[in-house]
Amino acid sequence: MKSNPVIFYLNNEYIECYPETPYVSVLDFLRLDKELTGTKEGCGEGDCGACTVILGSLKKRKSGFELKYESINSCIKFLPSIHGCHLISIENLSENGQFLHPIQQEVKKYNGVQCGFCTPGIVMSIYNLFLNHTSANKNKIEQYLQGNLCRCTGYSPIINATKKILKKYNRDKDNLLIASKKMKNHLLEIRKKKPFPSEVPKNLTTLKNTIKEKKNFTILSGTTDVGVSVNRDMVVPPNPIFISQIDELKHVKYRKNFISIGSSVTYSELGNELERFYPDITKYLVRIGGEQIRNMGTIGGNLATASPIGDMLPPLIALQSKLVLTDCDSRKRTIPIENFFVKYRKTTLKKSEFISSVEIPYPKTGSVFSNHKISKRRDEDISSVCASFYLVLKRNYVEEIKLVFGGMDEVPKRAKYTESFLKGKTWCQEEVLKAADNLSKDFSPISDARASKEYRALIAKNLFKKFYLEKFEGREGLKRNEQALR
Repeated sequence: MKSNPVIFYLNNEYIECYPETPYVSVLDFLRLDKELTGTKEGCGEGDCGACTVILGSLKKRKSGFELKYESINSCIKFLPSIHGCHLISIENLSENGQFLHPIQQEVKKYNGVQCGFCTPGIVMSIYNLFLNHTSANKNKIEQYLQGNLCRCTGYSPIINATKKILKKYNRDKDNLLIASKKMKNHLLEIRKKKPFPSEVPKNLTTLKNTIKEKKNFTILSGTTDVGVSVNRDMVVPPNPIFISQIDELKHVKYRKNFISIGSSVTYSELGNELERFYPDITKYLVRIGGEQIRNMGTIGGNLATASPIGDMLPPLIALQSKLVLTDCDSRKRTIPIENFFVKYRKTTLKKSEFISSVEIPYPKTGSVFSNHKISKRRDEDISSVCASFYLVLKRNYVEEIKLVFGGMDEVPKRAKYTESFLKGKTWCQEEVLKAADNLSKDFSPISDARASKEYRALIAKNLFKKFYLEKFEGREGLKRNEQALR
């Protein structure tokens, strides 16, 4: 890479490096360049968790910058995107490489280790939980382990070890947290005094200038989608621009009529911010990837990939959210998100534009909102069908309704015929059953590796019926850990 160096801290070491290409992964750098082989190479797609590391990055708050540590998949994270960050590998957990960290001790004590290949990644995911929570129930522990596969011990020993750690060990004694204030100052110095690589714009102004200079470019943020393409399909997008350092794209602002979400806000951050307004979205977001993916993937990236099964697209369309697009000359245009998608993987985004923010309306009084995802595996899997339903009733008549499905067409799409059928009708089981049969007039799904067209059509009907039964008849269905399965 002919550019300024990528600068960051690896454990306690200051690093300046010039990657041969912008697509050198953090995993390859650790294993091949630094010979830190505790971080393992497994699937190469961010699914197995063997490559899990902790990344500390600066988050801008009203009171100043905060240093936040989160787990990520190093196999699909590229070196330029960690400029100005603090990278922690498994080797740094033990003091001077001599003693086991208490997490490692407890995992060993509770027999959470057999072949050991997946253990470093699992330990790092537990460490992520430990760094961010003082206590956690079984459901929360499982959530933090979603992105880690272990076929040796099963998860009971690992969960028991995690419970013991949170109960027994004092976070204030942890070496990383003790040194975090000093590390924060180091990262601020990189940010303020060191030049940024040309592929890593420091702010919006630099991004716009970079776009002007490059005729053909690819904007990347979380790289959860592109990382898989690079590793699995050997597809290398041209002229990458890593926008992970631009604070202006990470905002969450509460306006009079809507919540403005910056395009680089991650799934994890989005879930925390929307919980008081749309708790159903927060629950739904837990179905997107593992914790590592949620800490990397962004709302803007999910929109830009324009996948017909993009998990966040049906909720945003159902809520009638809008998309703010900005070009290199600072011109802005705002469009309904449902109008953003043209055909399979194609959008209305112009060459000189980028997604700057999403505007999500506040919930209307009395509105009912629900999100559903069907996949072959419950956790960390791609949707076969996903659906979002938004309903406003007036004296038990349907005043407003949005039925949005992913996986039923080449783009995420509303069931407009069925919506029209229900508009103004009494909201009751009889009308709902009639409406469910009308969905066949809205969609003609195809068969693929994930589901047959018959299965998709049946699932769409059943999800709509489920929406009625759950929200209006109180039938929660199957549960796990005292929570209804979605």
